[in-house]
Amino acid sequence: MPDNIWPAVDTFLWRARFRAGRTFVRRATVGLPRRAAGRLVTWLPAAVSAALILGGLALAVDGKGLVGTAADLSVNVAASVVVGAAAVVTFVVTARRQALRRLLAVQRVTSGAGTDRPTDRVRQAGAIAAQLTDVGQSGSIVIEASAGSGRTSFLRQLVTVLSERGVVAIELDEADLTGASVVQAATERFGRLMAHAGVDAPLLRTMELLAKQRRIVVLVDGLDCRVHLSRRSSAAEAIRRRLDELSAAHLAHVAVIGANATPPEALAARIRLAPISHTALLSLVTRGAAPSRTTDGLLRRIGSDLRHLRLSLHTLRAAAADMWGDDADDEALLRTFAARIDTDGPTALLLRRLPAGVAAPAVLARRSTTPEPVAVVAWAALDRVVEHLLVHDTSQASWSDLVDGLDWSRVDGFLLGVIELERRSIVQRQERDSDQVIRFLDPELRELVVGIRLAGSVAAFRHSVARGGPAFTGELLERTAAADDGTREAVWRAGCEAAVRSGLLSAVGDAARALNSFGVSPPELSVDLLGELWEAADDAERSMFVNRLPGVLPTTTMDYLWSRLRAPLFNRTGHGLRRDIARALQSRGEAAWRRLGPQWEEAVRAAESGGLAWRDRRGPVWRRHGNALASLGWILPAVTIVVEGDEAVRVVDLLRRFAETTVPGGDLIDDGRADLGLEISLAEGCKDAAHVVMQSGRRLPDEVWTTAVRTVRAGRAWVSRLVALQACVLGAAAEPARISLVRHLLDEGSADGHPVTRDYSRLLADVVRTGGGDLGPDVYRSVWPDDTDALATAGNELDDGAARVLAVTTIVLNLLEARLRVAEPDQTGTRLRVGALTNDALPGCLVSRLLAHGADTGRCGCELGLCGSELRMRSLRPMSRPFAHRCLTGGDAKRTGYDRALDVHLGRIVRS
Repeated sequence: MPDNIWPAVDTFLWRARFRAGRTFVRRATVGLPRRAAGRLVTWLPAAVSAALILGGLALAVDGKGLVGTAADLSVNVAASVVVGAAAVVTFVVTARRQALRRLLAVQRVTSGAGTDRPTDRVRQAGAIAAQLTDVGQSGSIVIEASAGSGRTSFLRQLVTVLSERGVVAIELDEADLTGASVVQAATERFGRLMAHAGVDAPLLRTMELLAKQRRIVVLVDGLDCRVHLSRRSSAAEAIRRRLDELSAAHLAHVAVIGANATPPEALAARIRLAPISHTALLSLVTRGAAPSRTTDGLLRRIGSDLRHLRLSLHTLRAAAADMWGDDADDEALLRTFAARIDTDGPTALLLRRLPAGVAAPAVLARRSTTPEPVAVVAWAALDRVVEHLLVHDTSQASWSDLVDGLDWSRVDGFLLGVIELERRSIVQRQERDSDQVIRFLDPELRELVVGIRLAGSVAAFRHSVARGGPAFTGELLERTAAADDGTREAVWRAGCEAAVRSGLLSAVGDAARALNSFGVSPPELSVDLLGELWEAADDAERSMFVNRLPGVLPTTTMDYLWSRLRAPLFNRTGHGLRRDIARALQSRGEAAWRRLGPQWEEAVRAAESGGLAWRDRRGPVWRRHGNALASLGWILPAVTIVVEGDEAVRVVDLLRRFAETTVPGGDLIDDGRADLGLEISLAEGCKDAAHVVMQSGRRLPDEVWTTAVRTVRAGRAWVSRLVALQACVLGAAAEPARISLVRHLLDEGSADGHPVTRDYSRLLADVVRTGGGDLGPDVYRSVWPDDTDALATAGNELDDGAARVLAVTTIVLNLLEARLRVAEPDQTGTRLRVGALTNDALPGCLVSRLLAHGADTGRCGCELGLCGSELRMRSLRPMSRPFAHRCLTGGDAKRTGYDRALDVHLGRIVRS
């Protein structure tokens, strides 16, 4: 190897190293000025600040010393922290308000709030919203809304009212509750609402904060929606569980459920949805008729029956449309429609919506109509939907599930059948999560059809009983109609025995009425069998049975109903149920008079002979006839309206004798006069008769008017005078010629000795003065036809002043009845009751706010002695928290002498 190779290699290496170093230095120094300038800009303010701070500290230490400087520094640091925290809080609050505004804006757009706002049931919506937005009150409200009550429109109105108060409504329906807990469903719905509003915030934290401030409310439409929960006991358990879940999550909520489905522990939070307004009902069942005095009465009658009929508004409109003709006027149409409801009953009215034909069930084959060609495909589609509902235990069916497995020819037939069912307003298709669902427009019709198809089951009544009353009615109808004459009685008896075991009294009554409407005569219920059915049912079932009875009652049914209004069954029948029975006998006035007239005359003769004074309540005459006379006071005035001919003279004469015997009632002096309870019941009967006149357009008989006027002027109990005043005002509203006498009565009542009657007379005088010579239907803003209904609907259309009068009257009467239930040998409870009804004074706990606080312990110093801790206020007239809260917050009422003490009682109810 040559000697010069190593030096050449070394030169090459060093040259390479030099070039690499030069490149590195060149690249490193290219951005040096820029980086140096950046670092200078970054650190220079900090350096200057540090220099200033250190200089300031040095000067401060030199001037104030170390301790003074430390103190000033601490103050400055604290101020900086406060300012920073305030800035953070302001930012957070502003962000939350902005999020709430966005949520409310989206809610107004999606729900249509603020447009086409309905004018009916405004006070109900306001009462609910007022309680929900009050942080100090209960955030749980249960709304009982039967079919036909217009719950959808009411919820839209409630959302509007809540939006105006700055509250976001999380709306849930049946589909949202399927397969998820109610809190989980509410959270998911609120998350979708936040995403739609563009709110970028933690979901759970935002929901928790808004719930704490009562800025969100969960509206659950159909908390008892599951089909297998249709039995009342099972439904109550499911409602209780879901309400507890919402309460545990601290979510204010409104739960909409079916009628009479509220659990006992939630009764204080219950409010019953009032019927839809007459204007809305008029536009629904006519072709745009203008309201009048006659149509208003008819609509009020139909509307009051909707709660018991359980017919959806779709069914009502379809049934009315079937009767529309080219030459029929709207008033005649309304009368025909009301007569059709009375004749057919709700079950037959529903079944007439179904198509007739060879594929129809046996009960529909009795219809005298021409078979319809589309009936086969309609019933095939209906059978497939019902099969899906039974198998999957749901209330709506998915379109994809229904057509799955069908070939194209059968899909076409199924579609034609669904179209026909939609034309008849039986089912409806809705879009749901990129699919369609089919649901029945009327839940009652759905269960009836399910029950009819269950009639083909080998196990008779087993499945329908588990589903509830309507399904059982459908199976009992179909099995009875399909049976021949030789086996029909046995089939009917087997169905009644199954109803006795399950307490389905009203289902048997519905089946019997529908069979008669379709021309099938079921065996008549014997008194013993009716008694077994009655004892096995609860009060809600009994009330439904009574209110859905046919216009023509069998004699056994009429006799049994009357037996519940007299001893010994009187005390085993609740006050509300007795009122329902009395109204049922009122509406069958002529038939009731022919059947029960001799017993009524015997009771009045007993009253004329004495033995019905307050001291004789435990005597033989009172025990036999006292309760019957108290019930007769409710019935007899209304019977005089409908009985005609020679019998009318006897009825009027009986009413006159009854009034002479009971008005005025007996007082604490042993004058032999009848007990005050009879005077009060007769005044309530006069008010019922005046209300019937307002509904029917008839004339109030002179004897009823005379009895009411006599009670106003001579009644010894202040409650009877107050109720008789209401009867007179209703009578004058129905017949304006009597308005001048009512003015005189109200002027006299304005000087009444009792404060409640006096204040109420002045309130009514203002109403009459404002209304002029024609009060019209607006009279119901100041007069409640039934106190129990008014309390259950939170006063509904009552003005605030009338609602407070109802509240104070209810509290006093509940105290009286609670005291009367305390049995004492010397009849102290009865004596106190008579004294409280006849004295021109309220109990001390309703006079003084201070004494009102001791009412529940008996330390109120009440001279009447009504209060006490030993009383059990299981009220005959229950007052709900929404009604009490409405009376507390009502701003339009004129203040009276007892208002401050009344507020204490109302506050106790609200906090209970």
